[in-house]
Order: sequence, then C-alpha cells, then structure tokens
Amino acid sequence: MERLFWGEKKMIDLHTHILPGIDDGAGSIEAALEMAEMAAASGTLAVAATSHGNTGAFTIEQYWDAYEELSQELTRNDIPLELYPGMEIFMDHNVEQKLADGSLLTINETRYVLVEFALEEELWMVNDYLQMLDEAGYIPVIAHAERYAFVQRFPEEVYQWVMRGCVIQVNKGSLLGAYGKKEADMALSLLSHNLIHVVASDAHSPQHRTPKMGNAVRFLNEAVPPKYRELLLSENPRRIVSGEEIAGFPPKPYRRNRYW
Repeated sequence: MERLFWGEKKMIDLHTHILPGIDDGAGSIEAALEMAEMAAASGTLAVAATSHGNTGAFTIEQYWDAYEELSQELTRNDIPLELYPGMEIFMDHNVEQKLADGSLLTINETRYVLVEFALEEELWMVNDYLQMLDEAGYIPVIAHAERYAFVQRFPEEVYQWVMRGCVIQVNKGSLLGAYGKKEADMALSLLSHNLIHVVASDAHSPQHRTPKMGNAVRFLNEAVPPKYRELLLSENPRRIVSGEEIAGFPPKPYRRNRYW
C-alpha cells in the first residue's frame, strides 16, 4: 500500500471515530483495526480517538475500556499507529461542568477541546458557547467548521473566532467534495483566507468516511504551499496534542460583498 508522508513529517489525525462499538464509528474491534491499518498506510502516525462524548451512548468507563482494548490490539497486531484520547463534544451549557469533572475529555488532556454544534445552530448561541469555553480556560477546536449553515451564511465570523484564539478544523471529505458543493466551496474559501488550522478525516468506518488521507495530501499538494500543508496535517496537530500554541499563516478577513 502506498505511503504518502513527506520526509520525517507524518500526519496526526485529530478527529476520528475509531474506538470500537461506542458511537456511530467503528462497529467492532475488527473494523477499528482495519481503520488503523488504513490510517497508518496513508502516512498517519497517530490519531485522536474523538468519540461523540455527550450523546448518552456510553459512559466514561466504557470509553476508556474501548480505548485500552484498541491500544492493546494495535500493539498485538503490530500496527504502527499511536492513539490519543479525546472526544467530539456537542455543545450545551453542561459541557463546562462535565469537562471539569472528567466525564468529558479534552484532546490528550490539554486545554484543546474538539467541539461541534447543531448544523443549523443560531450564531449568537455559538458565540455564547465559545465565550463560555474561553472563560473556563479551554481552547475550542471547532470541528468541521465548513459544514455549518451559520458559517456558510456568515464566513466573516470565522475570522473573528480565529482572532479570539479558536482553532478551525475542516474535514478532508469537504475539500474533496464528499459532503456537497456548499461544504466544498466553504472549505476552499476558508483555505484561501488562511482560516484553517487542521485538516482531519472525521473517519467513521473502513468503508465510508475512511481515515485514508492520500487524496487529501494530493489535493493540498496542489492547493497550498508545502509549509501550509504541513501545518494542517502534521505540525498543528502535533502542537495541539502536546498542548502547545498553534501556528498559522496570517488570517485574511472577509469582505461581505465579495467573499466568494
């Protein structure tokens, strides 16, 4: 199988649903291992196991049981993929307390927290949630920002979030057109405005929304300078799992009358 990393720079995938049997991701340990093999073969060094944290589908104990099971099976099957803990957290007003008591997880025990919203959420509510996290000392990593209706309608708001210190994550599938034209156009627009910090797979299975990153690497090879590509796929994810400050190209503000 081809390997698509460059030099010593290997990718870290910050958004995956690879843990077996606890959310809408990998349905079994076999599926999880197949996903892990795909990820490693496409140049991914490590993944964050960001299961949907507050859907009520599993307990924190079940999360850690699945995490340990997959970690052990990766070693037993000699699959060169490292796991980092984390969750994709659907924002509500209970999130701050659940992060504090450990029933929800940040990314690798850092201040970075991967968050999502209802696709049709009100913009004022999104800003309220982001402020809540900021005041509690967390750094929001906004999952698949390009998919939200409020971002598609008000992309200039993303610039404001970036200036406030938020991290913007975009799905590889959006860049490649897998979610539809609006999502693809929005992802490309954010990319052209230097408003993306991380590209991740948001992988859910070995068949659909897979962790293969080869097409995303090829796309970014053509679309952005090498340094920006490395920031999106390798350097910023490494900084996030290490709890370090991210890097980025200077963000460009939107002009409402001509942002496309």
